[in-house]
Amino acid sequence: IPALLTGYYDELCRMLEWKKFDAIAHITYPFRYIAGDYKLPYSPDMYRKQIDEVLRLCVETGTALEVNTSGLRQNIGECLPNLDIVRRYREMGGELVTLGSDSHSAFTVGANIEDGAELLREAGFTHYYYFEAHRPKAVSL
Repeated sequence: IPALLTGYYDELCRMLEWKKFDAIAHITYPFRYIAGDYKLPYSPDMYRKQIDEVLRLCVETGTALEVNTSGLRQNIGECLPNLDIVRRYREMGGELVTLGSDSHSAFTVGANIEDGAELLREAGFTHYYYFEAHRPKAVSL
C-alpha cells in the first residue's frame, strides 16, 4: 500500500503541475477504502508530506480543492478530505474550495452539502467556489 499511495500522490502533483484543471478532487480517496471499508491502519497523517505538497501546488497554481461529502455516506464517515487537511490548506494560503456530493444517483445529489459547508466554516473559509469558463465564482457560506 505505501508504494501505491506514494505513486498516487506523485501523480496528483504531476496533474497540478500540468495546470489544466480548475479543481482537484479525491486527494484522500484511497483512505475511503483502505481505512473505511477494509479497516486497515492507514490514515492521511501517514502521508502528510505528500498531501502538503499537493496542497502547496493547489495554492501555487490557483487550483481549487474539492471537499467531497460522499465519505459521510460511506464507512469512513467523514468528508474527503477531512477537516484537518482542509484547515492545513487554509493555513498554507488556500482560498479556492469547491463542494461536491459525488453523487452517482439522483437520490444523493447534493447530499450532506450543508455538512461540507460547516466543515469549510470550521476551517476558516467564508466562501466556496464554482467555475464558469474556468473562472471562479464565489458563493457565501
